[in-house]
Amino acid sequence: MHSADEDMQTSPPPAKRQCTSHRRTSESLIEQPQFWFADGDIVIGVEGQSWKIHRSKLMCSVIFADMLEFPQPADIERMHWCPLVSLSQDSANSWLVVLRWM
Repeated sequence: MHSADEDMQTSPPPAKRQCTSHRRTSESLIEQPQFWFADGDIVIGVEGQSWKIHRSKLMCSVIFADMLEFPQPADIERMHWCPLVSLSQDSANSWLVVLRWM
């Protein structure tokens, strides 16, 4: 019989998920004037559309509040000098509803 310590030593480390980027480059995103604020500090990109909004508006979401508190890497994709958050699983129509609500 062997111990858990032996299992840890002989087991290979868990495989890392492959990094697959579904991000669109900022050049392919169309700025939507309805929610494009000159003093905005974050850009949301969904289905080829982009909105430059204020981080403070996103803080009403627990998910975004947690995400925005993490330190951002130096090589993060940017659009108009603001961090670009590309959401490949969301729809533009859903985000328009959210933005109108905020």
